[in-house]
Amino acid sequence: MTNLLNSSIKKRTNKFLITGNPGTGKTTLIMQFAQYYGQCCKVNGFYTREIRRSGHRIGFSIATFQGTEKILAHVDYSSQYRIGRYGVSLSNLNEVIQVIEAHSESPDIWIIDEIGKMESFSDTFKKFIETVLCGMPAVIATIAKSAGGWISLIRNRQDLMLLELNYQNREHFFKNFISNNLLGLERKSH
Repeated sequence: MTNLLNSSIKKRTNKFLITGNPGTGKTTLIMQFAQYYGQCCKVNGFYTREIRRSGHRIGFSIATFQGTEKILAHVDYSSQYRIGRYGVSLSNLNEVIQVIEAHSESPDIWIIDEIGKMESFSDTFKKFIETVLCGMPAVIATIAKSAGGWISLIRNRQDLMLLELNYQNREHFFKNFISNNLLGLERKSH
């Protein structure tokens, strides 16, 4: 990770995409960033989490940092948009994006988990992500590692720094990112 940190400093970007295999801790890392930056900066965005019943994953929810939460995908959803056994609710996803966009204050940082296959069914979501990535505020977002199409185009943008989270670097990733002040954000109260 040290080489990636050094190259990102040279690149002078405040927009970071974090990729990695499932189970490496991307959502956990995103929540660490949200907690840390939420103490000093205006944070906006969303995170996803698994919905479990009797130890089995049955879906995914999507939630804003302001408290709005909806079911993104579920095994019981009948939808033309499917990832594996999960039906995706574009209406719920689009509603969450509308809530985020209606949040009146411009954030210091966007924190997004994730730019993934389920979310990319939505044109509203894609437009939102493209707008966020072209804006001034800093961005930390997770992104699917192996998806093609639109996700691949986002992952390969030259104005972003792509970092990989894995089992070897996940214990030190957050600390290294923060200690190198990669976003260039000054700690301030709000």
